[in-house]
This record gives sequence, structure tokens and C-alpha cells, in this order.
Amino acid sequence: MTPRRATRLRPPGPRPGGASLASYEADRLGYLLALRDEYGDLVSFDTNTTVVNDAEMAKGLLEDHASFVIPGTFLNRRRTLGAASVVDPARQLLNAGLRPAALGPLEALCRDHVADAFANESRSSFLDPLPVLEGAMSGAIARFYFGDAGTRVRDLVKELLDALSDVFGNPFSLPSYVPTPVNVRVRRAHAALQSEVLPLIHFYCAAKDQSALAVYASRVANAAHAAGHTARRTADLLIGSLLASQRIPAAGAAWTLMHIAGMSPSVVDEVRASNVLLRGVVLESLRLHPPTWLIHRAAAGPVTVGGYAFKRGHNFLVSPYVLHRSSRTFEHAETFRPEPRGHSATSITSPSGGSSAGSANDTSG
Repeated sequence: MTPRRATRLRPPGPRPGGASLASYEADRLGYLLALRDEYGDLVSFDTNTTVVNDAEMAKGLLEDHASFVIPGTFLNRRRTLGAASVVDPARQLLNAGLRPAALGPLEALCRDHVADAFANESRSSFLDPLPVLEGAMSGAIARFYFGDAGTRVRDLVKELLDALSDVFGNPFSLPSYVPTPVNVRVRRAHAALQSEVLPLIHFYCAAKDQSALAVYASRVANAAHAAGHTARRTADLLIGSLLASQRIPAAGAAWTLMHIAGMSPSVVDEVRASNVLLRGVVLESLRLHPPTWLIHRAAAGPVTVGGYAFKRGHNFLVSPYVLHRSSRTFEHAETFRPEPRGHSATSITSPSGGSSAGSANDTSG
């Protein structure tokens, strides 16, 4: 991301101040879209934050792990850029067990948990699928990670996630070191979850017959131990990924169900009978409603992005929600169009797919 000399000092953007923050808090996604429409590919959100609205710039920024690091922890705590440069490579230890070839057992677990969850719901005229899917997904993923011990881990992850819900995205929350009731609740929930996960990590690393463990966490624990990471760091690595696995896949599945619910019964049958069409529905749902709608990175050193020079520590925001609504990248970018080439352009289009982003809120993430 630093291939050429910077020629400009600061991207265009609104005047920094409370008015911008108030507009963002009133309608976050709508405000980010408005910034893109008014100011373009790079927007100065404030003096130390830039929003990246160009797909190629965003791709380079997210792939350059040496120049751009994750500045916060899953506990909503800031960390030094040096610490981020050390800890972030450990995240790569999660990759091997999350590749498609390794996810066969998880697919079966998700299918069974989702089927059981919906079977246990009462047959009423209205059903909100999101909490049902959250419970099903969290149970399946916790079992994939820890086997029989997953039920207890799942419950503790939910407690931590519920506590963090009062902190994340709240511009008025005090720093984590201030002993507010919310921060104390987060601290206690994290400690309880660590106390459950740490003995499992020690057990996995000490086991003589590794092939008998057959759980994802054991693979991560042993790889982290071999790479020199402490058990506590490994525990937080697993906890962070478990938090991400609770609501994000459930939100993606819920948006997909919303689009399917808007189709006629004959079209639903058509989608059910074709893996190609079903895949298109899922991918198009994720395009229009990405569960992770905002990504944050910080410059590990001086960088140049789009011809502008930025200092070490400068913040960059990338919104997949905004990028996926770019007419330069997607034809009919605001419309739900899951059909592959050669298929009827209207036969499986959901009537709810053309909704405006202006009324969207954080339920997509």
C-alpha cells in the first residue's frame, strides 16, 4: 500500500466535530453511504480516521498485515501497535481448521442443531429466526471446537457476548480500565470463560494420542504451543473466534431466510432443487447484508493510500456494506439478483431485495 509517493495531504470529508459523530450515530450505514456519494473513494471521517470506499484500496489494506493492524481486542480494549504486530500473526493458526476441506463435521453439526432448534419452536404466525439461529449456530460451533465440553463453553461465551453488547458501538462507554458496572461485568465474564478454556488447552497439549482428540481447539492449541504462544494467549485466540462465530453466521443465515421468505412457493422449490441457485441466494444475501459491516485497521507505520500520506496510528474504516453497493463493481448494486448467467433475471428475485440502506441499522452486524 506504499508503492508511490504521496502527493496530497488529506482526503476530502465533512468538517470534524460533534455534528459528524451525531449524524453517524443516528444512522451509521446511511451516513457512510452518504459520505461515499458526496466525497468519493477516500473520506476523512475525522482528523485521525479515513473511510476507504474503493474495493481495490480496501483489498490491499486488508491483505497488507505488516502495514495495517487490528488496533483493538475482542474485549473492546485498545492495544499498542507493537502488540498488534505480535498477536495478529497468531490468528493465522485458526486458518487450517476453517478451510472448506476441514469443515465437514461442522456442516453436519450446524444442520442438526438448526433442524432441532426450529423443530422446538412453537408454530406461530410470526417467528424471528435470528435468536433461534444464534442458539443453534453457537451450540454447533462450540461443539466443533470442544466436543462434549462445548455446552459449558457456549453458555459462557453467550454471557461474555451479552456483556460486550453494552460496550461495543457505544460512543459513551468509558475505557475498560474504569470500573463501571458494565466493564466489571465484561471482566468477570471473560475471566469465567478463560477459566473454562485454559484447562482444556493444557489437556490438549499434554495428550499423548492427539489423533483421538478430533476437535478443532486441540489442533489450534497444539499449533499455538509449537509456535511459542502461551496457553492464555491461545485461550483468547479461541475465545475471540468463538465470539465472532456466535451472531455473525446467524445474522447471515437470517438475512438469507428473509429473502427466501419473500419468494413464491414455486420459486422456493426451484431454489431448493438447485445447489447453484441456492448458492446464489446465499452469496447475494451476504453481499447486500454483510454481517460484518465495518472493519477497522490502524497504520503500523507511515503509509500512503490513494496518494495521501498518513502517519503511524492513523485509523482506517472499511465497510463491506458500502463496498457491496458500488455500481462500479456490481450491476444493479442495490437489487437482490442471485441468478447465475443464463438464468431468468426475474424468476428468483426477492421482492424485498431492493430496500434502501438508509433505514438499515446494526442488526446486520
